Amino acid sequence: MLILTFFAKQALAQSNFPTFLEGTWKMENRDVYEKWELLEDGSLSGISYRLTDGEQAITEYLEIRKKGEQITYTATVPTQNEGKGIEFVLHKPDSLTYSFENPEHDFPQKIIYQKVSDTEIHVSVRGDDDQGFSFTMKKEIAEKSNILISFFADFTGTWMASPDDSSFVSRLEYTISFGQFFVPVRNTLTSKTGEIFAEYEGVYIYNPVEDTISFTTVSKNEVHTGISWVKGDTLFHKANISGPGNIKSYTSAIVKMPDSTLYYYADYSQTEEYPELQFNQALVYRKEWTDD
Repeated sequence: MLILTFFAKQALAQSNFPTFLEGTWKMENRDVYEKWELLEDGSLSGISYRLTDGEQAITEYLEIRKKGEQITYTATVPTQNEGKGIEFVLHKPDSLTYSFENPEHDFPQKIIYQKVSDTEIHVSVRGDDDQGFSFTMKKEIAEKSNILISFFADFTGTWMASPDDSSFVSRLEYTISFGQFFVPVRNTLTSKTGEIFAEYEGVYIYNPVEDTISFTTVSKNEVHTGISWVKGDTLFHKANISGPGNIKSYTSAIVKMPDSTLYYYADYSQTEEYPELQFNQALVYRKEWTDD
């Protein structure tokens, strides 16, 4: 069943079906919402509702499904049309604009969804001579969507670490940009004589649609790609390496310690299991303070 559901969703995603609507959307400056769910049969089931003093009042039941060669949008207002749904047919779709039309209906005759981005849509409701109204809706991001920024917020800046034998110095820099979705990172490794022998630049990216954190870091000879997840005060990594080195995968963790240091643990044993902090001795990072 899961495999069939996956392929049904993939097929619809490739066939002018507006799967991007899945999720909860809020009208700009008003407590009006649309919530869409992608079902196992590939259709979208939705509701439109208002929030008043925290109470939800459903105003419409919505559905988008494929019928033969057509894709239809059905809106059902419980207090109108004897509770029967009004059907609109998708016309001339592209990857960004979906116009559902019913010229026989009094109003509206067109309901148009335009994808502005993964988190913003523009909706137009039109009647005769394209008269009507439009509004913008923003996707409601789950509470844990801020988890990436929340984790990094209190230790952006530069951190320095060196192992006990002082064989190298690691300089780690974190910044925050582009709101809550991107955290650029840079790591410079210097020999004990001050020569730079490796520099990595990368970024953590939070995907609000898939609710995942991915990361990529690039050096002159290697590319590290993988996934991350936050648990408490720990940021875990599972990564693969593309490059000339023999190590092809690793797991690691960065831990916020109560004494305002960062502990970095790494395991290059190519294990398939998630890290549980059972690594060798940690590399301890301390904040590099400036006069700014």
